[in-house]
Amino acid sequence: MSDVRYAPPSARLHAAHAPGPGGTIDVGDAFREGWSATWSHFGLTLGVYTVGLLLTIVSALTVVGLFLLCPVFLWGFFRFNLNALDGRAEFADLFSGFADYGRVVGTILMLIGLFFLAAMIGQLVSISGAAIESGALEGLGILVNFAWSLTVMPRLAFAWYYAIDREAGPAEALQAAWNATAGQTGTCLVLSLLLSVVMVMGVLFLLVGVIPALMVAYLMQAAAYRQLAGAQTAAA
Repeated sequence: MSDVRYAPPSARLHAAHAPGPGGTIDVGDAFREGWSATWSHFGLTLGVYTVGLLLTIVSALTVVGLFLLCPVFLWGFFRFNLNALDGRAEFADLFSGFADYGRVVGTILMLIGLFFLAAMIGQLVSISGAAIESGALEGLGILVNFAWSLTVMPRLAFAWYYAIDREAGPAEALQAAWNATAGQTGTCLVLSLLLSVVMVMGVLFLLVGVIPALMVAYLMQAAAYRQLAGAQTAAA
Protein backbone atom coordinates (compact mmCIF):
# COMPACT_ATOMS: atom_id res chain seq x y z
CA MET A 1 0.00 0.00 0.00
CA SER A 2 1.24 3.45 -0.83
CA ASP A 3 2.57 5.63 1.99
CA VAL A 4 1.72 8.87 0.16
CA ARG A 5 -1.27 9.51 2.42
CA TYR A 6 1.04 9.51 5.44
CA ALA A 7 3.16 12.42 4.18
CA PRO A 8 3.14 15.32 6.67
CA PRO A 9 0.97 18.23 5.50
CA SER A 10 2.78 21.35 4.37
CA ALA A 11 -0.09 23.79 4.76
CA ARG A 12 -2.88 24.60 7.18
CA LEU A 13 -5.41 21.82 7.41
CA HIS A 14 -9.12 22.31 7.09
CA ALA A 15 -11.97 20.24 8.44
CA ALA A 16 -13.99 17.97 6.20
CA HIS A 17 -17.38 17.46 7.82
CA ALA A 18 -19.74 14.55 7.16
CA PRO A 19 -18.18 13.30 3.93
CA GLY A 20 -19.90 10.90 1.62
CA PRO A 21 -18.83 7.30 1.08
CA GLY A 22 -15.22 6.85 2.10
CA GLY A 23 -12.38 4.68 0.93
CA THR A 24 -12.32 0.91 1.31
CA ILE A 25 -11.00 -0.68 4.49
CA ASP A 26 -8.45 -3.43 4.00
CA VAL A 27 -8.25 -5.23 7.35
CA GLY A 28 -4.99 -6.96 6.46
CA ASP A 29 -3.30 -3.71 5.51
CA ALA A 30 -4.69 -2.01 8.63
CA PHE A 31 -3.20 -4.73 10.81
CA ARG A 32 0.18 -4.53 9.07
CA GLU A 33 0.26 -0.74 9.36
CA GLY A 34 -0.79 -0.84 13.01
CA TRP A 35 1.85 -3.45 13.75
CA SER A 36 4.54 -1.48 11.93
CA ALA A 37 3.64 1.79 13.66
CA THR A 38 3.69 0.08 17.06
CA TRP A 39 7.24 -1.16 16.74
CA SER A 40 8.54 1.86 14.81
CA HIS A 41 7.64 4.15 17.71
CA PHE A 42 7.54 1.58 20.50
CA GLY A 43 9.29 3.55 23.23
CA LEU A 44 7.33 6.73 22.60
CA THR A 45 4.03 4.90 22.20
CA LEU A 46 4.62 2.85 25.34
CA GLY A 47 5.31 6.05 27.27
CA VAL A 48 2.20 7.81 25.97
CA TYR A 49 -0.08 4.82 26.61
CA THR A 50 1.29 4.23 30.10
CA VAL A 51 1.21 7.87 31.19
CA GLY A 52 -2.16 8.42 29.54
CA LEU A 53 -3.65 5.40 31.31
CA LEU A 54 -2.28 6.48 34.69
CA LEU A 55 -3.48 10.07 34.28
CA THR A 56 -6.92 8.86 33.20
CA ILE A 57 -7.23 6.56 36.22
CA VAL A 58 -6.11 9.25 38.66
CA SER A 59 -8.41 11.82 37.05
CA ALA A 60 -11.38 9.44 37.13
CA LEU A 61 -10.83 8.74 40.83
CA THR A 62 -11.33 12.43 41.59
CA VAL A 63 -14.81 12.22 39.97
CA VAL A 64 -14.54 15.85 38.81
CA GLY A 65 -11.57 14.90 36.68
CA LEU A 66 -13.70 12.23 35.02
CA PHE A 67 -15.58 15.03 33.27
CA LEU A 68 -12.94 17.77 33.10
CA LEU A 69 -9.70 15.92 32.38
CA CYS A 70 -10.42 12.42 31.04
CA PRO A 71 -12.03 13.77 27.82
CA VAL A 72 -8.85 15.75 27.08
CA PHE A 73 -6.62 12.72 27.57
CA LEU A 74 -8.94 10.65 25.38
CA TRP A 75 -8.70 13.29 22.66
CA GLY A 76 -4.90 13.32 22.96
CA PHE A 77 -4.81 9.53 22.83
CA PHE A 78 -6.57 9.40 19.46
CA ARG A 79 -4.55 12.37 18.19
CA PHE A 80 -1.32 10.58 19.09
CA ASN A 81 -2.40 7.40 17.29
CA LEU A 82 -3.10 9.29 14.08
CA ASN A 83 0.17 11.19 14.29
CA ALA A 84 2.06 7.94 14.93
CA LEU A 85 0.71 6.59 11.65
CA ASP A 86 1.60 9.85 9.91
CA GLY A 87 5.17 9.68 11.22
CA ARG A 88 4.97 12.85 13.30
CA ALA A 89 3.93 11.70 16.78
CA GLU A 90 5.11 13.56 19.86
CA PHE A 91 4.61 12.94 23.56
CA ALA A 92 2.90 16.35 23.71
CA ASP A 93 0.08 14.97 21.53
CA LEU A 94 -1.38 13.44 24.69
CA PHE A 95 -2.05 16.96 25.99
CA SER A 96 -3.00 18.57 22.67
CA GLY A 97 -6.66 18.86 23.68
CA PHE A 98 -5.84 21.52 26.26
CA ALA A 99 -5.15 23.98 23.42
CA ASP A 100 -8.89 24.08 22.66
CA TYR A 101 -10.14 22.91 26.02
CA GLY A 102 -13.81 23.92 25.95
CA ARG A 103 -14.56 22.51 22.51
CA VAL A 104 -12.60 19.32 23.16
CA VAL A 105 -14.34 18.52 26.45
CA GLY A 106 -17.76 19.36 25.04
CA THR A 107 -17.20 17.27 21.91
CA ILE A 108 -15.92 14.20 23.74
CA LEU A 109 -18.62 14.27 26.42
CA MET A 110 -21.36 14.67 23.81
CA LEU A 111 -19.89 11.85 21.72
CA ILE A 112 -19.84 9.57 24.76
CA GLY A 113 -23.48 10.46 25.39
CA LEU A 114 -24.45 9.79 21.77
CA PHE A 115 -22.63 6.44 21.78
CA PHE A 116 -24.51 5.53 24.94
CA LEU A 117 -27.82 6.43 23.30
CA ALA A 118 -26.89 4.48 20.17
CA ALA A 119 -26.09 1.41 22.29
CA MET A 120 -29.38 1.82 24.19
CA ILE A 121 -31.36 1.77 20.93
CA GLY A 122 -30.22 -1.80 20.42
CA GLN A 123 -31.57 -2.69 23.85
CA LEU A 124 -35.01 -1.11 23.50
CA VAL A 125 -36.73 -4.41 22.73
CA SER A 126 -35.15 -6.07 25.78
CA ILE A 127 -36.07 -3.12 27.98
CA SER A 128 -39.65 -3.24 26.70
CA GLY A 129 -39.81 -6.97 27.37
CA ALA A 130 -38.58 -6.49 30.92
CA ALA A 131 -41.06 -3.67 31.48
CA ILE A 132 -44.06 -5.80 30.53
CA GLU A 133 -42.51 -8.99 31.95
CA SER A 134 -42.52 -10.77 28.59
CA GLY A 135 -39.90 -13.49 28.38
CA ALA A 136 -40.45 -13.89 24.65
CA LEU A 137 -39.91 -10.20 24.00
CA GLU A 138 -36.80 -10.19 26.19
CA GLY A 139 -35.44 -13.15 24.23
CA LEU A 140 -36.12 -11.35 20.96
CA GLY A 141 -34.46 -8.29 22.43
CA ILE A 142 -31.26 -10.24 23.05
CA LEU A 143 -31.16 -11.21 19.37
CA VAL A 144 -31.92 -7.66 18.25
CA ASN A 145 -29.21 -6.22 20.50
CA PHE A 146 -26.73 -8.83 19.27
CA ALA A 147 -27.44 -7.94 15.65
CA TRP A 148 -27.28 -4.21 16.45
CA SER A 149 -23.91 -4.64 18.16
CA LEU A 150 -22.50 -6.49 15.16
CA THR A 151 -23.86 -4.32 12.35
CA VAL A 152 -24.22 -0.78 13.68
CA MET A 153 -21.78 -0.06 16.50
CA PRO A 154 -18.61 -1.15 14.61
CA ARG A 155 -19.45 1.36 11.86
CA LEU A 156 -19.84 4.20 14.34
CA ALA A 157 -16.49 3.53 16.03
CA PHE A 158 -14.70 5.81 13.57
CA ALA A 159 -16.66 8.83 14.80
CA TRP A 160 -13.90 9.56 17.34
CA TYR A 161 -11.41 10.05 14.53
CA TYR A 162 -13.69 12.28 12.47
CA ALA A 163 -14.27 14.48 15.53
CA ILE A 164 -10.56 14.76 16.29
CA ASP A 165 -8.96 14.63 12.86
CA ARG A 166 -11.58 16.62 10.93
CA GLU A 167 -12.94 18.74 13.79
CA ALA A 168 -16.48 17.50 13.12
CA GLY A 169 -19.15 18.08 15.74
CA PRO A 170 -20.43 15.04 17.67
CA ALA A 171 -23.48 14.41 15.45
CA GLU A 172 -21.48 15.22 12.32
CA ALA A 173 -18.77 12.76 13.36
CA LEU A 174 -21.29 9.94 13.78
CA GLN A 175 -22.86 10.78 10.42
CA ALA A 176 -19.44 10.92 8.78
CA ALA A 177 -18.50 7.49 10.16
CA TRP A 178 -21.83 6.04 9.04
CA ASN A 179 -21.52 7.49 5.54
CA ALA A 180 -17.89 6.45 5.09
CA THR A 181 -18.55 2.83 6.06
CA ALA A 182 -21.59 2.37 3.82
CA GLY A 183 -21.40 -1.04 2.18
CA GLN A 184 -18.60 -2.14 4.54
CA THR A 185 -20.60 -3.52 7.47
CA GLY A 186 -18.97 -6.95 7.21
CA THR A 187 -15.49 -5.44 7.00
CA CYS A 188 -16.12 -3.26 10.05
CA LEU A 189 -17.30 -6.34 11.94
CA VAL A 190 -14.17 -8.29 10.96
CA LEU A 191 -12.00 -5.35 12.05
CA SER A 192 -13.84 -5.14 15.36
CA LEU A 193 -13.44 -8.87 15.98
CA LEU A 194 -9.74 -8.73 15.12
CA LEU A 195 -9.26 -5.84 17.55
CA SER A 196 -10.86 -7.99 20.25
CA VAL A 197 -8.66 -10.97 19.38
CA VAL A 198 -5.51 -8.85 19.60
CA MET A 199 -6.54 -7.51 23.02
CA VAL A 200 -7.42 -10.98 24.31
CA MET A 201 -4.03 -12.24 23.18
CA GLY A 202 -2.44 -9.40 25.12
CA VAL A 203 -4.36 -10.39 28.26
CA LEU A 204 -3.22 -14.00 27.86
CA PHE A 205 0.35 -12.72 28.07
CA LEU A 206 -0.59 -10.93 31.28
CA LEU A 207 0.87 -7.47 31.98
CA VAL A 208 3.74 -8.04 29.56
CA GLY A 209 1.39 -8.14 26.60
CA VAL A 210 -1.58 -5.94 27.54
CA ILE A 211 -0.17 -2.54 26.60
CA PRO A 212 1.59 -3.71 23.38
CA ALA A 213 -1.68 -5.40 22.37
CA LEU A 214 -3.58 -2.17 22.99
CA MET A 215 -1.00 -0.31 20.93
CA VAL A 216 -1.38 -2.66 17.96
CA ALA A 217 -5.18 -2.69 18.23
CA TYR A 218 -5.72 1.05 18.39
CA LEU A 219 -3.09 1.86 15.79
CA MET A 220 -4.74 -0.72 13.54
CA GLN A 221 -8.08 1.04 14.01
CA ALA A 222 -6.45 4.39 13.26
CA ALA A 223 -4.96 2.87 10.09
CA ALA A 224 -8.43 1.71 9.04
CA TYR A 225 -9.70 5.25 9.56
CA ARG A 226 -6.92 6.61 7.37
CA GLN A 227 -8.04 4.18 4.67
CA LEU A 228 -11.56 5.58 4.97
CA ALA A 229 -10.80 9.27 5.19
CA GLY A 230 -7.22 9.69 3.99
CA ALA A 231 -4.98 12.41 5.36
CA GLN A 232 -6.38 15.87 5.84
CA THR A 233 -6.10 18.04 2.75
CA ALA A 234 -4.39 21.40 2.74
CA ALA A 235 -6.61 24.45 2.76
CA ALA A 236 -6.82 26.27 -0.53
